[in-house]
Amino acid sequence: MLKKSGYFVILTIGIALGIAIEKIQSYQKTQVIPDSSELLEKVLVHTNIQISEANYACEGKPVRTVGAVVASIIELNSQHSKNLLSYGCYKETCTISYTECRPWQSSECSSRFLKFLLSDDGKINTHTFSCFDMP
Repeated sequence: MLKKSGYFVILTIGIALGIAIEKIQSYQKTQVIPDSSELLEKVLVHTNIQISEANYACEGKPVRTVGAVVASIIELNSQHSKNLLSYGCYKETCTISYTECRPWQSSECSSRFLKFLLSDDGKINTHTFSCFDMP
């Protein structure tokens, strides 16, 4: 019985130590994620960046720049009385998107996304811009 409780204590200490090390490492790798208005400003600086053909799956005009995609998202949003535009970041992945769900659609919505990644210092990795439409 004493031997089993010794193993349990060692296991508990090991788990606690592992959790503590993980927390310390996660605090050391903090990432700068801009707030919403700052995010839009950073994206609009890159309006002339070409989106590669491999990263472009949006319908419509063949112009594949970040500015053209942002303009198309804003144009789609302006055609409706409700604001269907959203933007933000989760960890290092950021999106600007427009989503429209018609009242008679129970599950399928149409969306356009401009997606990009941030570096650890909060700057946009310009080669990661991608555009895609969801049915």
